[in-house]
Amino acid sequence: MIRPARFRALCCALGDVEERPHFDRTAFRTPRRTFATLGPSGEDVNVLIPLELQDLLVTSHPSAFERIDNAWGAQGWTRMLLRNVDETTCREVLREAYVLATPVPKAKPAGARAKAKPTAAKGSKGTAKAKPVAKGLKRTAKAKSAAKASKGTAKAKRGR
Repeated sequence: MIRPARFRALCCALGDVEERPHFDRTAFRTPRRTFATLGPSGEDVNVLIPLELQDLLVTSHPSAFERIDNAWGAQGWTRMLLRNVDETTCREVLREAYVLATPVPKAKPAGARAKAKPTAAKGSKGTAKAKPVAKGLKRTAKAKSAAKASKGTAKAKRGR
């Protein structure tokens, strides 16, 4: 039997885990996604695990694990009854759920180079339209003054 306080400790011991409210439950999540939710009574947990593990646990420990009976269950969400599961099994299931929810680092191939900037096609005059600044990026002072100047010109043309 796992008590809610012990379950919280097991989740937080996994690494970069945040505990936050999730409807009537308490969610435990990595920076990428939620991997477990503790019920309001503290008796059950919904945990996201690989489908193969879900099938294995539901058939081998039916008193402790059951597939959630909706589309969430088809994705791997499984109900775990804390009163019927031992700490070792709970820890292993949480580790699997945590790994599934952990962000995958973007691997760069060895010796990879940055992509070259596109050049003007042969025969073109080499002028290209300016690309819009990505949302959230700061504009340089030169770009700001150019933008102000173009706005002023547009206003002057409309006023005529």
